[in-house]
Amino acid sequence: MLMDAFNAERFRMVRDRGAMFWGVIFPALFTFGLAFLETLLGLLVKGAPPTTKTLNLAQAVLHGFNWANAFPIQLFVLLGVSAMFAADYRWETWRLQTPRNSRANLILAKFMAYALLALVALLLLALASVLAILLRGVLLGMPFAQFGQGVTPILLLRGLAAGWLELMVVGSMAALIAIVTRSNMAGLLIPVFISAAQYIGLAIKQIHPGVATPDLILAFPNLAAQVLRGDALPLHEPGNSLWALLGLTFWAVLFAVGTLVLFRRQELTRE
Repeated sequence: MLMDAFNAERFRMVRDRGAMFWGVIFPALFTFGLAFLETLLGLLVKGAPPTTKTLNLAQAVLHGFNWANAFPIQLFVLLGVSAMFAADYRWETWRLQTPRNSRANLILAKFMAYALLALVALLLLALASVLAILLRGVLLGMPFAQFGQGVTPILLLRGLAAGWLELMVVGSMAALIAIVTRSNMAGLLIPVFISAAQYIGLAIKQIHPGVATPDLILAFPNLAAQVLRGDALPLHEPGNSLWALLGLTFWAVLFAVGTLVLFRRQELTRE
């Protein structure tokens, strides 16, 4: 029954063209557009002395994964997840689904569909970053470094895991808020505000990956993502990466479990 619910949710997700475009495709277009503007600026100053800087495609992939940490990208992805969890309240369709499957399966299917959506969005961000670097190299005549130079497979894997888990944390938070408020807008905006508050708090306290401790890593998902992806790699303790992985997983699971527990007890007579 869970797979039936997942297949149905995946079908609904693909059919929701607005959520798919803004939550999955547009973030990649947005980052590609920014990189293209940077390349155009390079063309405008082409009369400057030639540079010997090389372009690194592996670094571009890592940079694409790191976009999951940016507010605009999280906002666009949340357009998809908030619609996924709040639309059934708006359109009063829960009453059509709950007699046909358990509430647990219905919510878990939404989380499975969102996990797939977040992964696809992240891979498209990496692809957009690579295409932007290729275009820059062609237009500006810049050489390319050997693939993988300065970027190990472990760093790529850590970047992918950090980006996906960070999107899972904000997505799970959005799901919980959407279930609590029955509002698409609340599920969209509140997680972004909370993420921004984390950044501001960390900046005020001057907390960065180089001074991160396990308690801080567990308390701040944004800091955990920075540590896991390898920011300030020479500075932080190697053991902190495990704490970062545990911290991001803990928050994603906590919000997801909270969503499931609340939804199972929620009164749906209005829907």
